[in-house]
Amino acid sequence: MKFYRSPESFLKRGPKHGPRILVGDIETFPMLVYAWRMFKANIGKEQVVQDVTMMSFGVKWKGQDDFFYDDMSKAKTLEERRNDRHLAHAIRNILDGADFMVAHNGRKFDLRQIRSRCAQNAVRPWSQVQVIDTYELNKRAFDFSSQALGFVSPKFMPLEAAKSDHAQFPGFSLWRECLAGNKEAWRECKAYNCTD
Repeated sequence: MKFYRSPESFLKRGPKHGPRILVGDIETFPMLVYAWRMFKANIGKEQVVQDVTMMSFGVKWKGQDDFFYDDMSKAKTLEERRNDRHLAHAIRNILDGADFMVAHNGRKFDLRQIRSRCAQNAVRPWSQVQVIDTYELNKRAFDFSSQALGFVSPKFMPLEAAKSDHAQFPGFSLWRECLAGNKEAWRECKAYNCTD
């Protein structure tokens, strides 16, 4: 597996004939808010200290093994890690070169988050890319107990290729440690993001 250093080099290696189908996933940092309780909280806009920002994304061309991955791991401070402008530019450039994007819950989450972050960072929108949403397709065709990627993916592929569980930093600790700049957490984030 090879990782490209720039969106431009990744785009050049894309399919030369037929539709350009991108498979991808993004990860986002959570909001930072003031709240009085953990359950049934009604959070007003004045309680938001920091809005959601992109932390990483991984994409590959359908039928190829090579990836483009980028994240905020090189940022030195928390403020810099929350400034996702370069990620917005990179993913916009890649989406501009694709005809389709395959993503689990991509229509409701990934593409809407990307659009929001591009707008927030004054990054021009990409030309229209069609979304193939595996969450929606699974929901229409199957009655699994859960449509979550971690539950569904082992049913269609070998367990070792299915969704990663980021065991070294389980649950929310992966996001917390990436926000703190933990290099081990960022390594696990890369594996987790690209497996998704």
